Amino acid sequence: MNKQATRIGIAAASLAALTSIAQATSVIQYVANPNPTNFDGYATQPGFQPWTLNLTAGTAAGTGVIDGGTPAWETPASPANEEYWTLAPTGADVALGNTEGWILSGRVRMPDPGLGPWFHTEVSYLDGSKFWAMIFGTDAEGDPIVSVFDGGVGPSWTNQLAGTGAYHLYQVVYNPVALNVDVLVDGVERISNFTGFAIGGSPVVRWGDPSSTEGHAFYNLVQLEFDPVPEPSVVGLLVAGGALLAGWRRRKQ
Repeated sequence: MNKQATRIGIAAASLAALTSIAQATSVIQYVANPNPTNFDGYATQPGFQPWTLNLTAGTAAGTGVIDGGTPAWETPASPANEEYWTLAPTGADVALGNTEGWILSGRVRMPDPGLGPWFHTEVSYLDGSKFWAMIFGTDAEGDPIVSVFDGGVGPSWTNQLAGTGAYHLYQVVYNPVALNVDVLVDGVERISNFTGFAIGGSPVVRWGDPSSTEGHAFYNLVQLEFDPVPEPSVVGLLVAGGALLAGWRRRKQ
């Protein structure tokens, strides 16, 4: 193998290593629109671990859809149903998140106006001692609302003039030093230093509609990352690799 090929190989290996580091985290997730009971929600753990359907009223009516070009799981407002999905993290991952941090994410669209935030649309994580829940709604104009649960509807933020047509990424970012979270909407911090709701119970990730209030929502992504690692962008990786190759070429000349 000549030196040029060797250097290209080294560059490729460097990019692969960076990508591997970026993905070196334990993840629970649901993505796009397959039936959650057929989706391996814990791919970073051995074996097939699908989401569990919980039905407290009515009949299961959720379905995978293509929503204006976006694949999603739809929980409909009608027929009356109270269905939600759960998956339990390992004890090791809960401990890892408690010491190194975690990020809970939901990419959600709320299609109906005038539905105040409550557990008809939820993405949450119970870590065994604290309940960290994002509950969603809309105002009379259809602008999406995200709130955190503190025994009731806690601190909230309304995405003014956003309307019902778009998906938004909501993230709860846990700080293991301060023992609190910030809530980001589309990457911008909107709720700060929330300390959660103290409650015991087995650790679990939950999303969907567990309340008696009918909810209508589209879920494109639900994800909990333990010990999250900031991911360099693909463009950044390519630029870094290109810079390595360019430098080698200049030295060769």
